Amino acid sequence: MKENSLVRCRLAHRQLRLAYIDSMQLAQPFPYPSPLEVISVMANTIEFSPAIPLPAVFDAQKRVQELRGYLDPRNLQYRPEQQHVNINTAIKLYEDGKIDGLQPSS
Repeated sequence: MKENSLVRCRLAHRQLRLAYIDSMQLAQPFPYPSPLEVISVMANTIEFSPAIPLPAVFDAQKRVQELRGYLDPRNLQYRPEQQHVNINTAIKLYEDGKIDGLQPSS
C-alpha cells in the first residue's frame, strides 16, 4: 500500500509538471517582442533625422563684436598678443563677406 501511494504521488507530480510545461509553452515567454523583431520592424521605418533639426542662427556682426572684445585688455576674455593677428584676420574676413559663419570654409 505504501508503494501504491508513492506511485500515485509520483504520477500526480509528473502530471502537474507536464501541465506546467505545457502552459509555459503556450504562454509567451516575454511580454515584449524580441529584439530581432524590433530591429526588423525598425529597419523598414528608419528615416534620416538630423541631430539638430533647425539650422543654427548665426549673427556675423555679433561675432565680430565678440572677436573685438578679445583684443581689449579690459575684457576678461582678452587673448594674448600672439592671437591678435588671427583675430584681426577673422574680423576682416567677416567684414569683407568672405566668411559668414554658416558655410564651411574651403
